[in-house]
Amino acid sequence: MSAEQPSRRAIIGQALVLWAVLIVLLAIAAVTAHIDLAPFNVPIMLVAAAIEVALVAVVGMELDRSPALLRLAAVTGVIWLVIMFTLSFSDFLTRAG
Repeated sequence: MSAEQPSRRAIIGQALVLWAVLIVLLAIAAVTAHIDLAPFNVPIMLVAAAIEVALVAVVGMELDRSPALLRLAAVTGVIWLVIMFTLSFSDFLTRAG
């Protein structure tokens, strides 16, 4: 195998490590949901979810080794998602009743 193509064993190992980390983060979110931490429940769960998304994007989708145009498309998608959430939330806040 060439230096640019990882072996099948390396790919499976990387996928298993990613899966294990995602399961640990899921367990953290699940435990946090059942423990009363007052104002810290939501931030802890949001941080865990953000880490999960970043890991899936960078490791699972291999965005760190992708061409610049593909990374630009991913960033653009995230920006549009933020815009849509902002508009939806502002609509929710401005409605009476």
